[in-house]
Amino acid sequence: MKRITTILIALSMLFATNVYALDIIDVKPDDSFVTSLGWDVNADLDYIKSIADLYSNRYVVMEEKYIDTTVIDELYKNLSAPLTLEQIDSGQIGLDLSQIGIKEYQNGLKKFKVLGGLSGIRCEFEPIAFYRIYRDVALVGGYVNYTKTHYDSYEAYWQYVCNVENMTKEIVPYDSRMMLVDKFKNLYEFIDKDNSFKIFILKGDKIDSLYTREW
Repeated sequence: MKRITTILIALSMLFATNVYALDIIDVKPDDSFVTSLGWDVNADLDYIKSIADLYSNRYVVMEEKYIDTTVIDELYKNLSAPLTLEQIDSGQIGLDLSQIGIKEYQNGLKKFKVLGGLSGIRCEFEPIAFYRIYRDVALVGGYVNYTKTHYDSYEAYWQYVCNVENMTKEIVPYDSRMMLVDKFKNLYEFIDKDNSFKIFILKGDKIDSLYTREW
């Protein structure tokens, strides 16, 4: 109930800023990916429907089969893109993740951005539910699909070091390497645990916020 309340507060804030607004989402689930992980998909579908239905007495809530999720796709495309030399030199990842979940989850995504692309790890969002709530406001529910080139974190670490040294033409110091080994272990733990149902709130063609269903 706490998570539902949080999402309702976020939606209420959207409606308060623009009393005239409604539009929603689309969904195209990758059934093989979703079913292979053994999630209770029906429970998650009921969960997002229960949130959308709470607004049906005030707005025309519509469940959609597909909605343009380009803005979500771009987020995960940018997260998966390898760091550039300029980003390595500046120490800036060039992504604003302030609206993407709680602080702890944002830190996990930042770590993924820094380490993932250069070590052969990718992520995509697989939507399974779309609801229009109010003109340009929509809910999109789904899961994050991570793809690893290396199933061993040490092998991923080694690919990362080789790529960084090739780009910077500098040898990564021993102390930094030992620190990276631990960071890759932590990254793999984050990826393996990040399998919960995600709900994006979209406002027009922008991501307003992201919430995770906790079991």
